[in-house]
Amino acid sequence: MKVRKRFRLTALVVSSMLAVVGGSSPASAVGDLETFPFRHDSLLPLRDARTYVLYGEKLENGGCRYRYPAGPDVIPPSGWELRTIGVDMEGCRKLLEEGTPTDVSQSAGEGTEASEVLASVAAKATSGSAGFSLASTKGAWQRVYWKDFPGVVLTHDVTQINWTYNGSTVQSGNAAGYFYRIGSWGLVTSNTTQGFFSGAFRGHTNSKFGSEFCLPLPMIYTYYYHNRVWGHANGTSTRSESSDSVDECLPLFKGIQSAYGQWS
Repeated sequence: MKVRKRFRLTALVVSSMLAVVGGSSPASAVGDLETFPFRHDSLLPLRDARTYVLYGEKLENGGCRYRYPAGPDVIPPSGWELRTIGVDMEGCRKLLEEGTPTDVSQSAGEGTEASEVLASVAAKATSGSAGFSLASTKGAWQRVYWKDFPGVVLTHDVTQINWTYNGSTVQSGNAAGYFYRIGSWGLVTSNTTQGFFSGAFRGHTNSKFGSEFCLPLPMIYTYYYHNRVWGHANGTSTRSESSDSVDECLPLFKGIQSAYGQWS
């Protein structure tokens, strides 16, 4: 009887919680990174970073299957990022790092009050509507992606939402999905939906990408089972995602980014 490895997540003990000294990257600050045959060690540093070793299940075809940990439900004001920085295909291990991104080019922006919202507020105030709180609009997004060993993004799935709120209710919202693939990768399916759930506005995307670059091995897929972002009445945003690669024949690196503002 064949015994399968169980998934487990263990924390690495890293001095100073991956404090970056000088111009060194957080990846190069992790001694355990050297035990991973495939690694990304020239990445932009993350603030308040911490690392985990994710152990996968060895499949009969030699590949590995992982269950990736969820990040914080609420998107922090300064954004959040989780990324794979080391891969050991033989041992079914991945070294994950999470923290606050230092590249704010896509993370900056707390949202601005749209002119049409202000016009609506002014119109209601003029008409004598009582008890109407000043409304604001805000944007938030989450990007889930898969990279190859050289660091090239193979596919990604982005959910963007914009919602209008006044502190007690969510008045309106809209969602958009952005899907990307490169080279031999094809977009098999994609879907974007939106709606209100328990007083919050939610945008939802899901997609599937496939490639045959591992021939004669089975076709490899990246599944984005769900990528969801909620906008709440108090101006905060929460997020969740589920994504996996199937029949990995070479080291693949997963990443998640989320922030307020507009995805560019």
